[in-house]
Amino acid sequence: MMREVADAPLRAAIYLRISQDRELDGLAIERQREDCENVVAQHKWTVAPEHVYTDQSISATDASVNRPAYDRLVRDFDAREWDALVCWDLDRLTRQPRQLEDWIDRAESRGLRIVTANGEADLGTDSGRLFARVKAAVARAEVERKSARQSRAHRQRAAMGRPPKGVRALGYSLDGTVRAGEAEAVRAIFTAFNAGASLRSIARALSGVTGPDVPAVPALPSFRTTLMRERNEARAREGLPERPVPPERPWNPSTVQGILRNPRYAGYSILTPRDARDGTMRRDSAARIVRDATGAPVHQAPADRGTVGKVALLA
Repeated sequence: MMREVADAPLRAAIYLRISQDRELDGLAIERQREDCENVVAQHKWTVAPEHVYTDQSISATDASVNRPAYDRLVRDFDAREWDALVCWDLDRLTRQPRQLEDWIDRAESRGLRIVTANGEADLGTDSGRLFARVKAAVARAEVERKSARQSRAHRQRAAMGRPPKGVRALGYSLDGTVRAGEAEAVRAIFTAFNAGASLRSIARALSGVTGPDVPAVPALPSFRTTLMRERNEARAREGLPERPVPPERPWNPSTVQGILRNPRYAGYSILTPRDARDGTMRRDSAARIVRDATGAPVHQAPADRGTVGKVALLA
């Protein structure tokens, strides 16, 4: 049995999540909380303040996305701190069939009660589990269809020589135009490397520690920090809360190597397929180059050319 005293009220946990709170007023989460608390009251359960878990503006679709409150929820259940779970809808808890099966296993093996405030699912019943599985499978299928559409669009852009979506490369804007200051730094990186400078000495120069073999490499903020600041600027324009920017860190030699291996700096159009990895789990530079029907490499569109270096380390 999960509880030693059979007639004692169950200790409940409430999990709240919203992918994006565009109004920035917290009311969407508060509505979830109120509805879940009503469920707790209807069942005559108890819920401690520390057992209300909230993930604000975090997706549940991608398993790689960190959900701090969700992770704590799982740890606390494993520690037997609560024995009933309430969420507004199952898709607030998870959108992944594999995670759903984990919760079903917990319900079956340890008597965990999982109910939703919208009344659609109760994993304590076979019909509730069936409904949850079908709903999760349908949601997963839609995610996969969306991913397929996006992948097709990326391939089309690459075949036309247009810049890739997502994270921009050092020296380029997202639309493919050249950023003069960063472009000069990229040229200096290639020049120093071709003159015999090591990856470490180039990284140190970018971090502000110059040496005799890298006199022309300028100091730059770490590219990761720059990108995070730019994303916060974009989030602010959309009315979204900014995310923490970690302290400035020195440039890493592996980041320098990634720049040197990037075919974009030779003017090639690129696309990273899922299997474009070599034996060391690095991206295979040659596999990223887009080729036409004859096997010839596709070059970036004229507006995107702005070549700022040459590829020095093609695998």
